[in-house]
Amino acid sequence: MTESAAGCILNSMAASSIGKLKLNQNQTNALFNVTDIKTDSTSIAAHIPLFQQKIGPKKPLRAVVSADRFKVTYG
Repeated sequence: MTESAAGCILNSMAASSIGKLKLNQNQTNALFNVTDIKTDSTSIAAHIPLFQQKIGPKKPLRAVVSADRFKVTYG
């Protein structure tokens, strides 16, 4: 498989629903097989206080993660 073909496959996957990861507290805990990860504005305030300041304490947070423009280089 060429680098171009591999890059095309990865970019096609990234553009589909497979390439988008939407995480709330339950999904984050399931992903890491734990039960103690908190994803609310208070738990992240030590790292990013702006969330708690702007939306208030203990507001649930959700993350949407995706990838774009893969470049494949064989080495």
